[in-house]
Amino acid sequence: DWPRLLKHERRGLFKVWTARDGHQLIGYRSYYLEYYPLTKTLGATDGPYYLDPEYREGTIGYKLMFGAEPLLKDRGVRRVISHFPLATYQTRGGLLPLFERAGYKPYEIRLAKKL
Repeated sequence: DWPRLLKHERRGLFKVWTARDGHQLIGYRSYYLEYYPLTKTLGATDGPYYLDPEYREGTIGYKLMFGAEPLLKDRGVRRVISHFPLATYQTRGGLLPLFERAGYKPYEIRLAKKL
């Protein structure tokens, strides 16, 4: 739903950071920003992200995953929630230690049901 996504971006509620090799786009990381009225804080939840497989062995992936956090903090974000599908965790379980080393802690268990 591109029109809705672009509307959120214009309102400052959706942010995208990109990684490039010269002029070639090799990856992106996005966040949805949300105000929590009960705690009166601004939070960010990760959105779509991708990194070209040819660039996944170095530090570009780490920088792409966590490099936007200081910019989010400067915008007033106080909590970042990151998630990945269970299938990703089961096939590439190394993601959890990576996030823990970056300061993330388990926050909630999410369940889903197809209707």
